[in-house]
Amino acid sequence: DGRKMLSASFLTCNPLRSYGEAYELMEWVSSPWATMAMGNFPYPSSYLLHGHGLLPAYPVRAACEPIGAVPVDSPDGELFVALREGVSVYYNHTGTETCFFNGQNGVELTNSYMTTHKPLRDSPYAQAKMEQCQGDWDYQWCTEMTQPFTQGTDEDMFYPYSPYNITASSIQCMQTWGVEPQADWARIGLLGKRIESASNIFFSNGLLDPWSAGGVTTNVSESLEAFVIPNGAHHLDLMFSNPSDPADVVQARERELAAIKRWIAEADARRGKTKKMSEKWASGSLKARKRLVKEY
Repeated sequence: DGRKMLSASFLTCNPLRSYGEAYELMEWVSSPWATMAMGNFPYPSSYLLHGHGLLPAYPVRAACEPIGAVPVDSPDGELFVALREGVSVYYNHTGTETCFFNGQNGVELTNSYMTTHKPLRDSPYAQAKMEQCQGDWDYQWCTEMTQPFTQGTDEDMFYPYSPYNITASSIQCMQTWGVEPQADWARIGLLGKRIESASNIFFSNGLLDPWSAGGVTTNVSESLEAFVIPNGAHHLDLMFSNPSDPADVVQARERELAAIKRWIAEADARRGKTKKMSEKWASGSLKARKRLVKEY
């Protein structure tokens, strides 16, 4: 009876046949939320759908509307219908889908940024469709930017508990790309958290973007600035300007432009100083060159 209710509530393309399929349905329901959070832009956007459709403005809000409209003490079936309507903001962004999850024509789990390489990804219903961005980011994750994600703890809203599984991820990377994840590459190649020796970087983090949890949110030095954007989603400040842009996004762009101009001016000044020194060195005597060494 439980699987029958879930099949009806979520309009699965085929009836759920086992506990395992019901478990995978829970994974399917959990999957789009991080992607919608990243795409929580103030205007409709195709960015997180990779040009294959549009998410509405503030898609998380749109997804929460049908869920919030149902009282929490409603029958389970009604709650599940509301949840399906919520995730349909992502899975049925075209408005043309008639069934979901487990059929040849059903909408299955897409290869979104945050849902890649979860423990159940080797199951048949957790495979990304080839036409839906099984591409650059997945390969980069498997080579340079391996990042562990665990969800379903007391710190989030997700269920079930899904611990990070590097073994399962390594198998998936080998099957898909023929490479094994380099788990330490980002930490070693990008200096980890010890970035004090770097320069001329502007770190912007939108708090609507789940990635901001791992971002640099405070200034490290004069040339390593950080700017927090409370109303920004996934690098909204790097998108083209839009009349709907929040004020803090506009402010972030102004700060970024000022920083870039300053870096260019400083580089030009160093270049001019170096050129002047080279000219003096070429035309100077040994005594003059010694003075140059002390001066510069």
